[in-house]
Amino acid sequence: MKILVTAFEPFGGETVNATGALLSALPETAAGAALLGETLPVVFTQAARELRALLDRHTPDAVLCLGQYGGSPALSLERVAINIAHGGADNAGDAPHHRPVVPGGPDAYFAKLPLDDILEAARQAGAPMILSNTAGTYVCNTVMYTLLDAMAGGASPKLGGFLHVPSTPAQALGRSLPSMETSTALRGVLAALTVMAGRLQ
Repeated sequence: MKILVTAFEPFGGETVNATGALLSALPETAAGAALLGETLPVVFTQAARELRALLDRHTPDAVLCLGQYGGSPALSLERVAINIAHGGADNAGDAPHHRPVVPGGPDAYFAKLPLDDILEAARQAGAPMILSNTAGTYVCNTVMYTLLDAMAGGASPKLGGFLHVPSTPAQALGRSLPSMETSTALRGVLAALTVMAGRLQ
């Protein structure tokens, strides 16, 4: 049993990404599932392409993609991804304007995760987590949509979704940003992975 966990490289002029710290802190297993950590570029088209390649290479049973959202004080479990790539320039300078993630694809996909169970597990683990109804339109949404589109097309994962994490305290230092200690965020991520592993058994 394998669960793929993806993080992102730094973006927006920062030297770290909160998801990278989480990936480094992950144990090798969670509830009997092997955890496979991979880092994606903050580049719309390349991140989508690399994620599909990772699904082919690892054939995971489940996937949890992590992204950084500096505006939230809590972990945000995403319910839906939309077929729109739109926003400021990514790390390659691409700034799409109302561009479909997958031309001709469905308008949206819902996460394939036991959302309520994950929220409750995170609460019991002492990690603030909320349910979010928008993954935005930046690269995080593109990755979530790509994952769910691949699953709809027959890719291996039985479960898949996206979790946004706040900035770290070091990133928020001197800025008006909420933040969360990596240790707290890790409890929430591990709670989600444990629930996912349990559903796979």
